[in-house]
Amino acid sequence: MPSVAGKYVQLPEDAQDLLHFFLEAKPDWSADERRAVFTKLSAIQIRDVSGLLCSLRTEDLNAKLRAVGQKPFHLRTIQAFQQQLQRRSEGSSSMVFQSTSAKCFEATEAQVHLPPPGTSDAPNWEAPASAGWWRVVSKPSVWAHCAPDTDSAHISVHCCGKLLAMTQTRYCAKFDAHWLKLRDERSCDGRGQWILSNVGMAYLRESAVSFGDLLEKVCDAGCTPSREAQASHYLSVKAFQDAKEEQGRKRRERDHHREEGEEGNLWGGLHVTLLDFVNAAYQSTLSVGCHAFPYANPDILPDPFGRGLAETVRTLCSQSYVFVSKFLDSNHVADFVDEVRKIHEDGKMEPADPHQATSGQRDDHICWIDETRNAATQPAIHKAIKMLKAVAYALSPGLSQFHRQQRESGDPAHAFDPAAPASPDAVLTVPPKAMLSCYPGNSSRYIPHTDSKYMEKLQTKSNPRELTAIIYANPPDWKREDGGMKFFLLTARAEH
Repeated sequence: MPSVAGKYVQLPEDAQDLLHFFLEAKPDWSADERRAVFTKLSAIQIRDVSGLLCSLRTEDLNAKLRAVGQKPFHLRTIQAFQQQLQRRSEGSSSMVFQSTSAKCFEATEAQVHLPPPGTSDAPNWEAPASAGWWRVVSKPSVWAHCAPDTDSAHISVHCCGKLLAMTQTRYCAKFDAHWLKLRDERSCDGRGQWILSNVGMAYLRESAVSFGDLLEKVCDAGCTPSREAQASHYLSVKAFQDAKEEQGRKRRERDHHREEGEEGNLWGGLHVTLLDFVNAAYQSTLSVGCHAFPYANPDILPDPFGRGLAETVRTLCSQSYVFVSKFLDSNHVADFVDEVRKIHEDGKMEPADPHQATSGQRDDHICWIDETRNAATQPAIHKAIKMLKAVAYALSPGLSQFHRQQRESGDPAHAFDPAAPASPDAVLTVPPKAMLSCYPGNSSRYIPHTDSKYMEKLQTKSNPRELTAIIYANPPDWKREDGGMKFFLLTARAEH
């Protein structure tokens, strides 16, 4: 039985979550006993589950109670709290972590498939966001701090594509950027969560590394994100949740197979480590891509994706490919080639062939580029990647309709529902990075191949790719003998 000194405090409106937690952890306690424990914890300023979690994590709960004249909890009660927190964490979509210098972390409760209203996963779209709405563009995720200071603890991770309501901004001269405070999340000490809008080269000046944009502004205070933006948010969050759920499954398997007597984490499955959580985000964006809506920008695309879009879609669906001449204008091509040449001369590209399953397939040199990181240093490449991703958004409605038609006709390659963040109405997602390839000449080539195909025996595709989009940045005087791509259409090895 819980022992309490002093009178009951008047319960605040937000006390129900903690009282419900007591009911889950100690079902044998009566309502009066649960209220008594709430009064006891209120004496040390703990009035919610996250505050209790912090004190349990730092192992100073009983010490704090003794300091104010309260009787400490029995070990069995502490263990019951820890076990219930572990059960709750298995359904959490927004875990909060401690850095090596931090003393606390928080777990925000959320159902896997439908987060509760009021969290950043399922925000109140109509509620005020005095510093506007911002989208996470850093891939695979962005981390939040417990204070507007890079030396403060990392306490949460938010996935790429997620929309966040912000309430405060603080200018950071060090990075010429702004700290933004989240409306719908908090840290265990009540100070809230803060995210930096971007991180330039100043962060690692000695290595000239730029982290680029972390957030982009979607709309100002007083405005509400569009329905399409909201749908994109939910699909991005669901993809992240699915990946995190898979990470949790693998972790439980590891814990299950741990040798008897082997020392394990005291907290077991209570929290996902920061590395595991970021890895879940990485696996999500790598395997299923990012939602294409954030890249919607028809103004930067040539006419075949504007007034001529319907014909472009018809051509693509009927013959499996479409060729667009002068996708980049001549000035853009010249700048693009200069930037690629510099990347190659700086030794930042590597032979692609060693990464193939068997050797001797290709002679090009490659590197992978995230367009959110290179806007200042490689503007032509940055713009070209954004154009490619805008193509995915432009083509998605037409290819979604094609997908439905093929599915209705019984085509097994289109039999499955697309994985989030894709949806039946938007089947195309975009990869987190674009591959930059350079063929050095001297008859260098890439052997005939398919980027993706349906494998009948396994009843699955070889990979999730739905469409390949390539920009050839060749000068206007490029001749046939200089090289090009050769199509083998409707052959036994070609894929429609």
